[in-house]
This record gives sequence, structure tokens and C-alpha cells, in this order.
Amino acid sequence: MARPTRKVTLAIAEDQIVRLDRLTIDIRAATGAIITRGEAVRAIVDAVPLMELDLSSVKSETDLRCAIINRLLDVARV
Repeated sequence: MARPTRKVTLAIAEDQIVRLDRLTIDIRAATGAIITRGEAVRAIVDAVPLMELDLSSVKSETDLRCAIINRLLDVARV
């Protein structure tokens, strides 16, 4: 059963919208599945807490982005 959802307003830059759209287009091209922007964002939001990020020095969006990237790179090296 799907979880209840609530609409929120999220301001993101135009290039971020393009990247989000590219992600959904790439998924469709690879699998034929249609994933909406909302589904992609929800998947990302659900995945991040599972990454065991070190948030001890995060004080900005840039810091958070770096923490996520560093964790992904650490996992990729294993």
C-alpha cells in the first residue's frame, strides 16, 4: 500500500530540473518504466538516510552535497 503523500513547494534551479528530467528520461530509455519527478525525488529522499552519512560538519547545502558525494565515492571504491 502506498504511503500517504503531501504536496510541498520545492524551489530548485533550472539546471537541477534538467538533471532530474534527464534521470527520468534515462530510466525510461533503459527500462521502459515511467518514473515521475516526484517519484525520483521521493526515492532519493528515502535513500539518503540509509547512506550512513557523516553529518558532523554539515552546515550548508554545499556541505551536504559533498557528504553525499563522498559517501557514494566511498561505496563505489569498495
